[in-house]
Amino acid sequence: MEPGQLAEAANEFQLEFRTIPAYKARIYLADSWLRQTESEKALSELEGLDAGDQSEPLLHFDLGIIYANIGRSEDAIRELRRQ
Repeated sequence: MEPGQLAEAANEFQLEFRTIPAYKARIYLADSWLRQTESEKALSELEGLDAGDQSEPLLHFDLGIIYANIGRSEDAIRELRRQ
């Protein structure tokens, strides 16, 4: 996906808040930020959502990627095992 497409997708996800559960839309929005290399923004959103819900693998996968990239290995392993 090209950078322009990712920005467009992020905008679409913001609109989706009206039609799909907000929790899931926020995960997709954070994923689009991560893919645009806005890791800090994505991390803030994802950590706010993580309430131990293992039914949303993308949440834990993205957290695992971010934690691995910032050197939080134990947290990365924990999250990747949850997804």
